[in-house]
Amino acid sequence: MSGAVSIAAALGAMTLFVLVVMSAGVLLLRAADAADMPASAAWALGLFATAAGIYVLVFSFQLLAASAFGIWAALVLAFSVLFRPAVRGARGAELAGLLLCAVATLFWCAELAAVPQALAREGVLKTWLDQFIHGAAISQFGDPRAAGRQAMELADTPMPIYHYMSYMVPAAFAWPLDLPGLPLATSLWAPVGFFTLCASVYTLGAALAGAPGGLAALAALTVLPDPGTYGLHNRAFGYYWYVLAVPGASYGVGVVLLSLAFLHRWARARGARPLLGGAGLLAASAFIRRWRGARPSRCSWPATTGSIRRRCMRSPSSSRSRTISTTRSPTSRRPRWWAGCC
Repeated sequence: MSGAVSIAAALGAMTLFVLVVMSAGVLLLRAADAADMPASAAWALGLFATAAGIYVLVFSFQLLAASAFGIWAALVLAFSVLFRPAVRGARGAELAGLLLCAVATLFWCAELAAVPQALAREGVLKTWLDQFIHGAAISQFGDPRAAGRQAMELADTPMPIYHYMSYMVPAAFAWPLDLPGLPLATSLWAPVGFFTLCASVYTLGAALAGAPGGLAALAALTVLPDPGTYGLHNRAFGYYWYVLAVPGASYGVGVVLLSLAFLHRWARARGARPLLGGAGLLAASAFIRRWRGARPSRCSWPATTGSIRRRCMRSPSSSRSRTISTTRSPTSRRPRWWAGCC
C-alpha cells in the first residue's frame, strides 16, 4: 500500500516471509509440546523467533538484516525437512480468527500504510513524526550503505544492545525491495506488528475459553472504544493511538500475551516445555520493547501547569542535572499529553 514497489514484488517477498515464519512457528510449537495450539500461535511465535534470529545474527556478525534472514530461512527450511513436523489442517474457527485479524489490521492500519503515497502526492506527512526515527533505525540494519557502520547517531561507534528486535522484521525487506526506512516503518513494521498482536490475543483467548474466547478477545481488542474516546477524551489514554504511533508496543504486548498463553498451558499440564517457551518469550520482550519503569530514562519530560521542565543527566555517573524551563500561559490549549511518551 505504500506504492513504492510493484504488487508482484511485494507479494513474492511477503509470501516467502510468511512461509518462513509459519514454518518456524510450527517447529517451535512442536518443540514446546504445543502443536495443538491454533495457527495464530504459529504465526506469532514464528514471527518473534524470526525477529530474534535475525537480531542475534545482525549483532553477532554485523550482517545486513536481509542476509541474516536468508541464513535463518535456510535453517528453518532445513529443520522442517529434517524433522518433518506433522502439520494438521487448520480448523474453521482458526481460519476465521486469522481472517478477522487481517480485517482488523486493514481497518486500523490502512491509512498509516498509505502514508508514503500521500507524502509523495501532497507533500504532507500524515503520521507521527517519530516514524522518521523508526525509519532511520530500520535502515541502519537493512540498507547496504549502513552495513558495518554501527550506530546511526554517529557512524563507526559501537551500537548498544537495545530493544531493536522488532525493527529486524521490516529491515529484512530493505535491500531486496530497495526501500528506504520510512515506507518500511509505516507500511510494513506497523501493520505486521498489529496483525501479530491480534494473533497473540486470539491465541490467549482460545487458550482460556476455546475458539469463542479467541474471537471474543479479538473483538475486545479491536472493536471496543478505548479510554481516549470517552470521559476526559484525552488521547494520551488512547490504546489505538499508542499502538499506531509507537508500533513497537504492538510487538511488545503481543509477545507478553503469547507468553501468558504458554503459561496457562503449563498451569494446566505442568509440562516443562511450555514453561520454558513462555519464559523465553518473556525474556525476549526485553529486546522488543522497554516497558516504562524498567530502568530510569536519562531524559524525562514532566509536564506541569505552568511550565515544562526537561531534566537531562550529564552522565550516568553524575548526580548533577541541568533544568531548562519553558514557560507558557496557563490558559494555553496546547496539549500536554505528549510529555514523557517518547
